[in-house]
Amino acid sequence: MPKPTLDTLPPPPAGKTGWPWTDAPDPLPDVMADGRSWPRITVVTPSYNQGQFIEETIRSILLQGYPNLEYFIMDGGSSDNTVDVIRQYEPWITRWVSETDRGQTHAINKGWQQASGSVITWLNSDDYYPPHALRHVGRAFAAHPNLAMVFGDSQAVDEQGGFLHRRDMSRFTQKTLLFGQSMAQPAVFNHIRVIAEHGLLKEALYYVMDFEFFLRAWHFYGEAEIVYLPHSLANERKWSGCKTLTGNFADEWLQTVEKFFRDHPEKYRQQGNLIRKAYSGGYRKKAILQARHGQRLAAQANALRAARFYPGFGPRLRRLARLTIKIWLGQKTVNRAGRMRRRLSQALA
Repeated sequence: MPKPTLDTLPPPPAGKTGWPWTDAPDPLPDVMADGRSWPRITVVTPSYNQGQFIEETIRSILLQGYPNLEYFIMDGGSSDNTVDVIRQYEPWITRWVSETDRGQTHAINKGWQQASGSVITWLNSDDYYPPHALRHVGRAFAAHPNLAMVFGDSQAVDEQGGFLHRRDMSRFTQKTLLFGQSMAQPAVFNHIRVIAEHGLLKEALYYVMDFEFFLRAWHFYGEAEIVYLPHSLANERKWSGCKTLTGNFADEWLQTVEKFFRDHPEKYRQQGNLIRKAYSGGYRKKAILQARHGQRLAAQANALRAARFYPGFGPRLRRLARLTIKIWLGQKTVNRAGRMRRRLSQALA
């Protein structure tokens, strides 16, 4: 696959400037400083009718300047301009198809099954990489070949690419995953042995196939082989078409957690507080999602369930209070209440 540059790629659409349209980092040398080849990274983009975003996704991958890149696009038979955009970049794409599939998870698995890279990931067609993301990942796996997974921070951006907030993943662990914090999927990169040893994504799952895959990885490899990189590795677009903003994924999340605990009783049977916090996290997710869609009474019922599962009377009441304020008054009010509580505690200390 020829190495793409700003000069060789198609010109950006009118009015598009900056990264990844008119700016790009210098390409990396073909080999590392010690003479070794860079680890091959395979990126799969599943797509379906997101022609308004996919060009930015493609360019952000190709213009990483990474010398050992394998790139697949698995399109589900888009009827918009997606295929026209892909064809413009065909010389720099390892392989692409546009055909009916069984959904996003099937599309990703199709790409992964063809991967020859030692490091694999997927990047959805509405997300994109910041400069240098693959460089950080390649260096990490080159320095520590026994790693199973690396992950970093991500930036949430709006539909136009405007910055919303940074997701700091520096304190992320298996417990935070179980307790309901989402891993920044576009900023996660896996060694191929994770798939070889423990399988592909579960196609039966529509919303939480990434969550289930991460649960398996953390269970089998743990913190010794799953490492945080202190870099922003992805830009996640938050817009009305996001599955996690439009679909009620909380039920599927809870079912996945329940199955996970059933499948591994030898490790979790005696960890009652951990299990209760996990269930509480699931109902908290459900409450927040329902509140976002104006279903405040249903959200309040699930806030009560979230509090009931949480261990400890005092923490249970605090969780219920925070969720109730968030449901009825919004996150900004929760933040203000938290600041006032901290100031009062400092004043009384």
